[in-house]
Amino acid sequence: MSDRLFNPDGPAVSVLAETPFEVATRLMKWTPAHSEWDVLRVRGHKSVDEAHFFDEIAAALQFPYYFGENWSAVWDCITDLNWLRGSSFLIVFDSSEYLLSHSDRGFQLLLEVLVKAHDRWSRETADFGPLGRQPISFHSVFACAPDAVDALATRINNTGTSWVLL
Repeated sequence: MSDRLFNPDGPAVSVLAETPFEVATRLMKWTPAHSEWDVLRVRGHKSVDEAHFFDEIAAALQFPYYFGENWSAVWDCITDLNWLRGSSFLIVFDSSEYLLSHSDRGFQLLLEVLVKAHDRWSRETADFGPLGRQPISFHSVFACAPDAVDALATRINNTGTSWVLL
């Protein structure tokens, strides 16, 4: 799984069948193992509508004080991220079965922003020390309870977004 995520050719969007506890355990392993990456977690159960989502993503990704709490501002911040230390980025949305569950439009816009950000970041490079200059990676993982994978997959498919199951 790490080989798929922690490389420039990794998927823009993937789905992981794990509980929040399992996700937290995995993040504790991933963070020290991939020190050149910022591995960030957005709580899906706290992001059921756009207003709460904007609060959650701003906190998780440490958006600057001027973040405008709208989709244009999400794009502006997610394609900058110069305040973070990493050279690449992995955003994990846990409890994704709840993520923007009160806003189909918001869920569609989120996926559009994430896929476009993945494509934009991949055109830039950073120095990865002994590995030399490489494309910057930006990947998103939608983690959900194992019994919610089918519903989440349907929801993602309804947006027309390509994704992989981890």
